[in-house]
Amino acid sequence: MISNSNAILYIAMSFLSSKKNSLVPELLSILSIEQISTFVKMYGGENLKIPSPEEFQKELIAASAAYYIVGARQTWEWVQDKYDLNGHEIRSIRTTLERWIASAPQEEIDFLKNIRVPPND
Repeated sequence: MISNSNAILYIAMSFLSSKKNSLVPELLSILSIEQISTFVKMYGGENLKIPSPEEFQKELIAASAAYYIVGARQTWEWVQDKYDLNGHEIRSIRTTLERWIASAPQEEIDFLKNIRVPPND
């Protein structure tokens, strides 16, 4: 048996799903109704840009590069080999990281510099 609050949430999601340009159906495929409710409370009314899978992968590699270059003091060649990147890809990742470093608060840079990377990581 569905509780009243769950039934109301389900009906609300159905209403929202029927609206033009609604992301609710896609969100329902990956999040629970409660998680969507939390998401709406946090970001309701905001314009959000969700990265493409390629953009997301690039950002993850740039974050890894930050970890290895700044934290573990590895070389760019090492990062390029680890992620099997071509010259264009490694330059793009390097630019992303350099832009982040230029705008990041000093505390975040200090945090990276103080990371103790385990051997063979």
